[in-house]
Amino acid sequence: MTHHPLEPGDRPDMEPMLLSPEATIEALDVIVATVVPLPEESPTLTVNEARVFYRLSRSLMYDAIRAGEIPSIRVGRRVLVPTAAMRRHLGLDPQ
Repeated sequence: MTHHPLEPGDRPDMEPMLLSPEATIEALDVIVATVVPLPEESPTLTVNEARVFYRLSRSLMYDAIRAGEIPSIRVGRRVLVPTAAMRRHLGLDPQ
């Protein structure tokens, strides 16, 4: 038996949902709030892991860290983002 991939329209329940830009941003904010790890699960994140939640490119993330705009710690040559500080910075946890 040959497997055929689904084509758009094969399953009406699988059609993509189009959202307005405002609704898309709101949905992303909800997703970010639910997937940002808790400090107990992961005390620090790499810059690459943290940049996803800030929605920044790698170079912009490092620029913001150098400018002191994003909380970070340096361990040797590594730069890490403390999860608790990041959650407060993003407004996910109380100050």
